[in-house]
Amino acid sequence: MPKKCLIIGLGQIGMGYDLTLDPGTFVYSHAKAFSSHQAFELSGAVDLSESQKFLFERHFKKPGFLSLSEAFQKIKPEVVVIATPTKTHLAVLEKVLGQCQPEAIVCEKPLAYDVEEARKMVEACDK
Repeated sequence: MPKKCLIIGLGQIGMGYDLTLDPGTFVYSHAKAFSSHQAFELSGAVDLSESQKFLFERHFKKPGFLSLSEAFQKIKPEVVVIATPTKTHLAVLEKVLGQCQPEAIVCEKPLAYDVEEARKMVEACDK
């Protein structure tokens, strides 16, 4: 059974880089990768931009959400992708871990701008 995946952040790496490219040839974003891999089910995405949310819904035929809490009420993801700006990674990770226990979290690089913040993120996942 495919693992349910939720993407948080629908910028270029989350969805944009390959949105209009041939999916059989180009896979540059998380949305395209998870939607085309048999081991995963792209279950939805979260973005603060209503236009990005609607673009995702129209292109991938999956639900988009404007908030994490709304997404977690509808989707119980096994894989969570954090593709938000680096300065938000820790706060987003804390919200994710406060609302679900995914099997895996993919966090865009850099993990953090500060080593201590990166350590906090790793420790939060360990707990």
